[in-house]
Amino acid sequence: MSRGIGVGNCSWARAYQDSRGYRVTLPPRWQAETSENGAIRVLGPEQEKIQIYPYYGDRAYDSELAAQLLFAERSNVFKNPPGYSTEWQDESTPGLVRSYGVWGQNWAVAGVKWVPGSNFIVEYFSHFPLARGLRIDDPIPGILNSFTFAPDPAGGADQFQFVQWMDPNEGAFTVEAPSGWPWTGGLMRENHSPKMDVWRLHSPDHAIQIFFGDEKIPYFIQQGQPGTFVSNWRQKTMQVRPFQRADQFLAEYIPQRFGNTCSLSGFRHLPGIEQIFSQRNDISMPGLGISRPVASVFEASFTCKSNGQDRLGLVTAIVVLQPYLDQWEVQNIYGFLSPPAYRDLSSQILNRIVPTHRRDPFWSANQSRHDYNLGQRQRETQLEIGKIHDAAWRRSREARDRMAHDFCNAILGRQDVLDPMFGQVLSVPWTTGPLWRDSSGLVIGTDSGVSPGLDFHRLFRF
Repeated sequence: MSRGIGVGNCSWARAYQDSRGYRVTLPPRWQAETSENGAIRVLGPEQEKIQIYPYYGDRAYDSELAAQLLFAERSNVFKNPPGYSTEWQDESTPGLVRSYGVWGQNWAVAGVKWVPGSNFIVEYFSHFPLARGLRIDDPIPGILNSFTFAPDPAGGADQFQFVQWMDPNEGAFTVEAPSGWPWTGGLMRENHSPKMDVWRLHSPDHAIQIFFGDEKIPYFIQQGQPGTFVSNWRQKTMQVRPFQRADQFLAEYIPQRFGNTCSLSGFRHLPGIEQIFSQRNDISMPGLGISRPVASVFEASFTCKSNGQDRLGLVTAIVVLQPYLDQWEVQNIYGFLSPPAYRDLSSQILNRIVPTHRRDPFWSANQSRHDYNLGQRQRETQLEIGKIHDAAWRRSREARDRMAHDFCNAILGRQDVLDPMFGQVLSVPWTTGPLWRDSSGLVIGTDSGVSPGLDFHRLFRF
């Protein structure tokens, strides 16, 4: 598990461990503390000073990148007054670049160590008075070599300092986790709708990995061709799959998520959590045919191989079926992967973190307003679409009726005309000339546009 820079002198019984799980072994009369900027400061009895900075870079390091980092940070830590400079001697070995020289009235050493192929980096800076001198049995190399990430497997989660972490995407939730453990994640959306809270964290050496949520898990619907995908009225993508209990789902999920080298060890049923989620999702109304939801909660343990080493995992899945919708979903899924020696510690950390996952009330209020406004816009849009469809249907029906009427008139040798004076539609024998009508209702046709009499008015064809 340890991914540090070696081991110290085994005769030194004292060790300092900070709240992140980093450990350094100390000789007698030496002291250590963690500063606000995350550095571990070690002070010796003869004005020796060591600063150790463990962190993760944004890429895997090699000698060239490590040297660039060392030269940049060295000038920031060991600043010279105007007119003075330090002549540095540089050396490089696999996984280490180092500089040493005389800085004012002190010997100074700066170095960068890293794990090959990893972005885990340890920077250190040390200086002590020239009068102290260099020694064959100097404890400083042993102190530096003893630095490692090595929490106590039996120390429980309380050996770490837990700090609050907030969703960086929208501030939708907060959760507490060990200080100094790298984090990723946040609220995930699908087509503008919240889908799942997702976060990942790991110990500084990547040995302990803890996760919550998986945005790649779709929603499920039972009706349709299994394996196909459909979208509902809210543009939510759903996979057609028959309902699976949580243990059945995990049996398929774990090899897909963690690799085919993983083998299941067993399942544990969690009925207490099932009851909580059944009540939380209960909107049943038997009179309307809306039945109670069905919740299934199981915990699966498994073993994987990674670089020839065993890693133990534990995953809990919470599956909820809404029978009246014929839909089901994985509402929560969380777990860890760790070396066998840290299985119990990982479980305690996970059990400490999960209950602290809380939805932000202000975000919830804003999301409720957004959902209401979105629902209003969707209803208004559906209403407008309905009006358009209705108008198109009416026009189509009127056109069909008109065509049928004209067809009948053609067979009967008749035509429709409009009497504008009385607002009537009249059916009269077919003729090509102008048509006229008098006050008694007599309709006659002429060969010209001249009225046949003072009492006649013109009729118009459609």
